Amino acid sequence: MKILNNRKAIFMVGGTVLLLLGAGGYTWWSVAYWNSYNTRQQTLQQTTTRHVDTTIKLKAETKEQRVEKINALKGIVSELSAYDSLCDINGSVSWQQIFGDVKQREAACKETQTQFLAFRHQLDLIVRYLEEEHQLSEVLAAAPDGGEVAEGDFEKKLKGWKTIKTALNDVKDDAELASVKQKTQESVDSIINAWQDVITSHKAKDKQKYLQAVKSLATAHDTLNSIVKADEEKLYALTSALSDVAIKTNLIKE
Repeated sequence: MKILNNRKAIFMVGGTVLLLLGAGGYTWWSVAYWNSYNTRQQTLQQTTTRHVDTTIKLKAETKEQRVEKINALKGIVSELSAYDSLCDINGSVSWQQIFGDVKQREAACKETQTQFLAFRHQLDLIVRYLEEEHQLSEVLAAAPDGGEVAEGDFEKKLKGWKTIKTALNDVKDDAELASVKQKTQESVDSIINAWQDVITSHKAKDKQKYLQAVKSLATAHDTLNSIVKADEEKLYALTSALSDVAIKTNLIKE
């Protein structure tokens, strides 16, 4: 009987020791988890801040620089996907959210997450716009100029603008660029119609219609130039909005 009691005592002591070891191990692991929870956020923020700061400073004066900057910005959009799961908490410690300190950590994380995801949304808009606007600019860069033209080059100019019209159909037009593309297409159509009138009236030696066609051609070119200017203003507005969000998120300094 005494032996049985001793065995029970040993089992009880052994069980208690195991429970204490388990509790101690869980406590140690919990502390380590929450420390890594904070460290992960800080490391990600520092990395993102460094990349954003470097990318925003990239020049975009030449075609090659512009492409490089667009690709770098796309890389940041991809990088920011990590913020989708930034505040996820392991199920083994999720119950600890009842404690004030843990609540504060999670609240601070979610605030950071919201700011960075807002920045990603704005950045994604501007990247898509830049890609499409770059495509549109490339098409228009190949357009015939609007200066004086020799009589023998009238047909060549008309053909050139018809080529531009075809190329415009291949330009992507997400919501941000749709209106710009549509207005550009309408202006190009007006230029093509004006050139057709110029050629027809010139062949018919109808001076009045010819002068009217030349005037319509000038007006169509002016309209296209105003659209390009509006496009630049739209790009500036998007860039300003991006900078505002970046400043609020402490990604760049004022």
